[in-house]
Amino acid sequence: MAYKLFVDSDVVIDFFTDREPHANPASELFELNEQGSVKLFLSAVSINNIYYVVRRFLGHKKKLKL
Repeated sequence: MAYKLFVDSDVVIDFFTDREPHANPASELFELNEQGSVKLFLSAVSINNIYYVVRRFLGHKKKLKL
């Protein structure tokens, strides 16, 4: 049975922007999700916040290609 984890938006932002020192733990968390060891949940409001921060960090066109 997979653990259910509620993920803060900062974890997702760290993953997409490769922000150190948290990029590797965030990547490992998403890997565990892909393996089925954990099931990640995210607030619907977080989607807008993540897009806003990642867009400012990477730029609008690059973000859309991810």
